[in-house]
Amino acid sequence: MKTFSLKVLHDDSPINPFAEWDCEPPLVYVSWRPEETTYNSAVWIESDLQDIILKKKITLTLDMLPLAKYIDKDDIEENYREAYGNNESDYLYQCIKDEDKYETVFDMFETLCTLADVPYYIFESRWYSQGDYIKGIFILTPEYITRTGINPEDKDNIFTESRKLFDAYIWGDVYGYKLIEHIPLFREDGTLSTETEENIVDSCWGFYARDDLAEQLMGAIPQEHHHLIMNAVDNIIYR
Repeated sequence: MKTFSLKVLHDDSPINPFAEWDCEPPLVYVSWRPEETTYNSAVWIESDLQDIILKKKITLTLDMLPLAKYIDKDDIEENYREAYGNNESDYLYQCIKDEDKYETVFDMFETLCTLADVPYYIFESRWYSQGDYIKGIFILTPEYITRTGINPEDKDNIFTESRKLFDAYIWGDVYGYKLIEHIPLFREDGTLSTETEENIVDSCWGFYARDDLAEQLMGAIPQEHHHLIMNAVDNIIYR
């Protein structure tokens, strides 16, 4: 008689779904340990958003850019008169995608998204240690909406699910499983040994978020082994 066991293990080298999957929205996030800005599927997004704004033929003024803290009116008039003919709007178009003109990268994206009328969501994510802090922004660009066919009116649900996925990825809340068949072994005298040979018959990795892990596993593991899932989830192996 065949017997089986199930092991659920922590996935210590998960893929970044926002870089590897094509169904997740463009994401930019900043981590503070180490301090760095990461662009996933959004390397050229500043230019894309500026192109949308240009096509709208908006005449920009400083009053429209409250988050651009380092664009100086005197700088426009004194240093850019020759290049821009004293045209404040033309100069501001050159500034709006310059991260150095803002206090944070999120101020820049919030300004660009607002002017381009593109849905966005800024979020903060924390873990257990004091230094475990990340800030990010999801952006539903026209290119992403067209490519995936999503409904922009569902943006709240999209942002919620993407945020959940990001938290699971960035803080290591990712798992995999091994379904093991135990093959009986016999001693030299022909009697059944208490030991068995283990044969991994199925395995899969990349299950994000423990709170619905059992439900995810039920969708991946053959139904005849579902009775093994709850005990395996309650006894996750951390390597």
